[in-house]
Amino acid sequence: MDIKNNLTQRVLVVGAGPIGLAVAAALASQGIAVDIIDKRAAASPHSRAFGLEPVTLELLNAWGIADEMIRQGIVWSSAPVGDKKGRTLSFSTLDLEFPYMVIIPQSYTEAVLTIWAEKTGIDIQRNCKLKTLTTHRPKDRSKNKRKTIR
Repeated sequence: MDIKNNLTQRVLVVGAGPIGLAVAAALASQGIAVDIIDKRAAASPHSRAFGLEPVTLELLNAWGIADEMIRQGIVWSSAPVGDKKGRTLSFSTLDLEFPYMVIIPQSYTEAVLTIWAEKTGIDIQRNCKLKTLTTHRPKDRSKNKRKTIR
C-alpha cells in the first residue's frame, strides 16, 4: 500500500524543535502536506544537543542543507568516547558518506531547518498548544475518543 497516495489529510507535527522540524522535513520531502505547532513563542536560544552525527548529515544532505551545517559548524573526524582513558572514536574508519560529525549549536540547526521548512511550504505556528485530540477510526466512527495531551 502506498501511504502517500492514500493520505488525504495534512499531518500535524507537535513541536518545532530539531526532531519535529526533521520529521516535518522528511514527510514534506515525500510530498506529504505538513503543519507544525509549538507551544514556544520563539525557538530556544539554548543548545541541548552537542552536534550532528554522520547519519543525521546524510538526512540533511538529502534535503539539501548539510553543506550549510558543515560550513557553519566544526568538523570532528573523531570524538571522545567519554571514558577515563581518553580514547576516541574515529569516524574515518567507517564506510560513511560523511565520515565525521559536525559540532554546531542546536539553535543554529533549528534556524536552518525552520528556513528550509518555510521555503517548502510548511506552516509553523508558534505559541500554539495541542489541548485535545479526537480520533476517528475508519472501522467505527461512532466511537470517537477524546484525549487531553499536555
